[in-house]
Amino acid sequence: MLPKENRISKKRDIDSFFGLGFKKARGFSFSSKALLVKVLPGQTAKVRCGFIISTKIDKRAVVRNRIKRWLRALMSDHINTMIKPVDLMVVTMAGIKKMEFPEVKTDLERILRVLKLIK
Repeated sequence: MLPKENRISKKRDIDSFFGLGFKKARGFSFSSKALLVKVLPGQTAKVRCGFIISTKIDKRAVVRNRIKRWLRALMSDHINTMIKPVDLMVVTMAGIKKMEFPEVKTDLERILRVLKLIK
């Protein structure tokens, strides 16, 4: 489980990942077929993560919550091995619905390596 101090849940924190404020804060992003990871330089000394799973992925909450649990479990594995404190927002794309957990895991790890957040 992702500890509370490592979660992004406030609306103003989530809104900072979208619009002009994202570029002004030197934010950058990387996407794959299934995931879009947006990164902001750390506002705190800890790594914080947020997840957005739209109803466009699936109308059923069961499916969206399963994907969210997968992503939280994967991020909790990597939260202590991150190289620098950053704020991450993981946005799911339509391709994630056809993927299984191991595929999502390799996809997220590849994105984190490309962004040079893990080794």
